[in-house]
Amino acid sequence: TRIATVARDGTARAWDAASQQPLFQIATTVRPGRSIAFSPDGRRLLVGSEDPFAYIADAATGEVVGRLAGHEAGVMSVAFSPDGKQLATTSKDKTVRVWDIAGAKEIASFKVERDVETKDAKGKVTKAKELGREFTAAVFTKDGKNLITGNLDGAKNHGHAAFRAGMTSGELAEACMQVMHVCGVTTWGTTGYKVVDYIAGLEKAKKG
Repeated sequence: TRIATVARDGTARAWDAASQQPLFQIATTVRPGRSIAFSPDGRRLLVGSEDPFAYIADAATGEVVGRLAGHEAGVMSVAFSPDGKQLATTSKDKTVRVWDIAGAKEIASFKVERDVETKDAKGKVTKAKELGREFTAAVFTKDGKNLITGNLDGAKNHGHAAFRAGMTSGELAEACMQVMHVCGVTTWGTTGYKVVDYIAGLEKAKKG
């Protein structure tokens, strides 16, 4: 069994779980790492870093075999699709991008806008739109057809979009739990029950 880690010192390594010894260091000059993931078949590693790139590496040697360029700020999280053919990255540039692994090419990107209100000295309210806060995590659904994302604004818009795409409440709940885990929420607690209540509300609204 192998384990992959990234660190604030800019290194990304693979380890042997049994011996707890490093197998290799990813051969890049990346800035401090933010995220790392094995491909489903275990042959590739995807590394996200504080520079605006994600790196594809050979999981047997650590050699970098591809670089994903397109983000304008540090990469927050990385994920493989279930079939290993596509990649997803989130970034401090407030976008989520999907990539084709074969050519290391971007095939889709999206961002979220939010409504904001400002009030001047006379009390006049002006409404406008601005980009939402940065995305912190993204996971593919099991069939690879949808992405569930988490950002610092919350999940409301993403949940409604998932239902419009045809996801069931069970699939959405499972994906939300995956996002929570990626973000560091490892137990249900209050957050988990809020997610369940929220999804139940979406399901009720959908049927109504």
